[in-house]
Amino acid sequence: MRISDVDSSRDNNMDLMRFLAASAVIYGHAFHLQNLRDPLEGVVGRSTGSLAVAVFFALSGFLIAKSLTSRPSLLEFLVARALRILPALIVVNVLVVLISGFAWTAVPTAEFFGGSAPWTYIFWNSSLLKSQFYLPGVFVGNPAGSAVNGSLWTLPVEARMYGLVFLAGLSSLLISKILATGFLDRRRMVGLFGLIALAFSLFLWRVLGLPYVGGVLSENGVELMGYFSAGMVAHAFRERINLDGRIIIAGAVALLIWRDTRFADALFIPWLAYSCLWTAYTPRVNARGFGSKGDFSYGIYIFAFPVQQWFYSQNPEMNPLTNAISTFCIVVALAAISFWFIERPALRFKRSLSDRIRSLFGTTRSQPDA
Repeated sequence: MRISDVDSSRDNNMDLMRFLAASAVIYGHAFHLQNLRDPLEGVVGRSTGSLAVAVFFALSGFLIAKSLTSRPSLLEFLVARALRILPALIVVNVLVVLISGFAWTAVPTAEFFGGSAPWTYIFWNSSLLKSQFYLPGVFVGNPAGSAVNGSLWTLPVEARMYGLVFLAGLSSLLISKILATGFLDRRRMVGLFGLIALAFSLFLWRVLGLPYVGGVLSENGVELMGYFSAGMVAHAFRERINLDGRIIIAGAVALLIWRDTRFADALFIPWLAYSCLWTAYTPRVNARGFGSKGDFSYGIYIFAFPVQQWFYSQNPEMNPLTNAISTFCIVVALAAISFWFIERPALRFKRSLSDRIRSLFGTTRSQPDA
């Protein structure tokens, strides 16, 4: 089956895949926060959490590219992305600071709130520019360190990938205006930007000797760029890409053969992205109605880490599986509340907020690209 034959509807398994990926991050962190390798890492050389985040980025690259090419305007794309990410993120950051200051910190409450750290924590972690992991006196005795919400490091990376997709759309618009040809096909430009980003992730970054800077341009961040851009490419060329389980098997065999070579990463990134899309659309997996009550994956991801750290602060010797199961039970409830009362209501403002911003600049709604 070609991707273009199956991606036009929401009849897919992505809700289940994202839910399982978010849950797998909890499982992986339960070991790493005890300074242990999770069992999967010992077998395949990659941690459960890193693989789960890779799945998120591969699916996100595909869906975000689709969001850009199917929306009437670039403004609506930006507003939709902001409303999907920021409201719940701001809430979790504020909650973490309040709970830390009144219940988790080892320093006096007045001292905690009297310093700048709580306020910079909220600002930076809500800005999608960079992450701040530490708060005064919080989780200072935990086995793997005192990071309060270590999962947030991936969000600035993802935000920059959203920016890459936006730049592809903006470039398409500018070129079409310069050439006076109407809208240039955004999807082709998304494909071009995706191919360039994928090439940078797979080999050009090292070949050109570009530096890694902080969490956003870390080596892990560049790898995540590869998964996301592979998803972009898959959307851009969806009429030409067939999803076939035999290709996944052949790729897995090749990965086993070249596992310890320099080609392993270059093969693994597109293979995983391809495998994610096959799993999302194959009729052999029928989880079409899984997300009928809501998409809880984002809430699970942003709430889980502080809860896991809190459990380890109470019992540093807690069994990782006990930590994962206990965290999951709490976080699923928090994620449901987040989706029903924060995330979904916020998305209802997409149209009105776009129109309000547009009215400030005296512009009107544009037509979809060709």
